[in-house]
Amino acid sequence: MLQEARSRLFGVLRVGIAFAPWLLAMYTLYWLGKNEIWDSETPHRDIMSGGIVATGMAATFIAHTLLAKWQKTKT
Repeated sequence: MLQEARSRLFGVLRVGIAFAPWLLAMYTLYWLGKNEIWDSETPHRDIMSGGIVATGMAATFIAHTLLAKWQKTKT
């Protein structure tokens, strides 16, 4: 029973670590808008937003892949 709880906890931590880059990208976009660093007239804002989101998603994919591969080698 303790092993099952520990396994579930590590699974939750793995997902949290994997999603951290994407959440950081989303927070970066929020922070840029909230602090009025850029507004709707900022040149190339759409391209920069897409780049930030794509970078966060790619980093999340890589982190999830590496953590899944690490988990597979542990069992």
